[in-house]
Amino acid sequence: MKKKTVLLVLGFAFVLPLVGAGCASSTAPENDAVSLEQIGQLDVMIDEGKGDTAVEETDQAKAIFALSGKNFAFMMDGQEAPVLKVKKGTTVHIDFTSESGFHDWVLDEFGAATDRVQTGETVSVEFVADQVGTYEYYCSVGAHRANGMIGTFIVE
Repeated sequence: MKKKTVLLVLGFAFVLPLVGAGCASSTAPENDAVSLEQIGQLDVMIDEGKGDTAVEETDQAKAIFALSGKNFAFMMDGQEAPVLKVKKGTTVHIDFTSESGFHDWVLDEFGAATDRVQTGETVSVEFVADQVGTYEYYCSVGAHRANGMIGTFIVE
């Protein structure tokens, strides 16, 4: 979907000068105007070309993690304090649900944090893991971090 948007913008960049040129000439026939169908055809021609920018955007990896929080623990698939591991450049999406209590999910090094939620509520955050290393994610509510509500996030 992102690829289509990028390509359509590129299509307009190529078509608009042609439309402007056709309008500037008083001798140009009226049927020189570009139709929406022709713009779509130009979009397809660009899509079939070697548009590296669009390819890079659609090839980016995405990791989705569904975590929950309860008093002093993060959980995922029955595992406490799960290690989250991704490759550098991955778009990371965290869905965080509070099983019990008031919690959030924070990862300082990437400026990523969910809103704080009550029991039964779910929030999400998304960021790009663009730094290789091992980091700590945590709950920033009260003394939850100090009481062990932490986990490890690894970027390879």
